[in-house]
Amino acid sequence: MLMFHEPLAAFPAGDTALELAETVSTGMPLLARSVHLRPVVRRGQAIDALVQDGVLSITLKVEALQDGAPGQMIRVRNIQTRRDIFGKVLNDQAIVVAP
Repeated sequence: MLMFHEPLAAFPAGDTALELAETVSTGMPLLARSVHLRPVVRRGQAIDALVQDGVLSITLKVEALQDGAPGQMIRVRNIQTRRDIFGKVLNDQAIVVAP
């Protein structure tokens, strides 16, 4: 353990929000870089984008151009205008776009 200079992964035993990001050999310690959040939005998936400005709220359909976990910023494309925008993933069906 003294030869490892990277932080070890720290997570609760029953946490299902994480998945392996790389191959881990048997008997090797699990490093922080070896795990990442499981994406809830997949590339190519059609999702709702929510734009809010005060009491005004607009929802439109977009196509995800990247995989994303809750809280991550991803690039999406407006299906009608084909314009690329960025938004923060809320859940598996929606993202929030800043006005």
